[in-house]
Amino acid sequence: MKNTKEKRNVFVKFYNIYYICKSCVSAIDNVRIREIRNSSNNALSGYRILDWSGCKKILPELEKISSLRRYVDNVCNALNFVAFEQVTPEISVDTYKNFKEAFGKLSVAVNTIINLYESMELGKADCGIDVKIPSCDSLKEYMDYLKEIDFVFTQCPYLQCDKEQIKFRNVDVGSQWLNFIVCSAGGFYILNNLAKLIERAIAMKSYLKTIRQQDEMLKAMQLKNEITVETIDAFKTMKRITMDGYVKELEAELGELKDGEERGKVEKSLEKLAELINKGVEIYS
Repeated sequence: MKNTKEKRNVFVKFYNIYYICKSCVSAIDNVRIREIRNSSNNALSGYRILDWSGCKKILPELEKISSLRRYVDNVCNALNFVAFEQVTPEISVDTYKNFKEAFGKLSVAVNTIINLYESMELGKADCGIDVKIPSCDSLKEYMDYLKEIDFVFTQCPYLQCDKEQIKFRNVDVGSQWLNFIVCSAGGFYILNNLAKLIERAIAMKSYLKTIRQQDEMLKAMQLKNEITVETIDAFKTMKRITMDGYVKELEAELGELKDGEERGKVEKSLEKLAELINKGVEIYS
């Protein structure tokens, strides 16, 4: 495709698709086309595209949506490079026919998505959390993901607040996205803390993978009596010190925890988050 930015990843959430279309539709609707006529004999010599610069800016956003990409391509390909880059392009009669057809189809496609979403009465987006579950081979696997996510959201002390609460909202249409809203009296305590937890979980996921591999190796050696109790104890101590370090980093950023029970829940939440991310779960606040 010419004239637009490099293709980006396609959004899979229906609401994201709707939101992009809703944000861009005014720029499409504002585009107007005026005739250009010869001053001497009033003969039609071409057309002028008004308010094109605003529309040009939103085309890369619409291109993120796979179902709209060909419509965006056709609009861009209907204009030559010089006309595309102009603030107010002037085009020939033949170019106008191709542009009008391509632009009309893009407008209809964008408005169809908007009308479809709004007709389903799914509501507008609220302050909240989106969780994408990877493809599952069984219902049990799907339920296991939900249990781990539920533990993090309901047991981690840094996600508990008297003025805020995470509530399940719905499953996005035709996808594996779970939508949660954060009921709040103001502020972003939970969302800010979740972002910090995810940062730490990403940082420790490679470490956890290594630890599990070493743990399996030590168990195999223990069965064969090839390792001493002291070595196993030293391994456990090293793991404990490292995990404590991750929790202390969070305490320094998010506030001191009350007791050992809270520290244990934060540690467990970090482990579960790291495992979920390793398995392909995506969490966005």
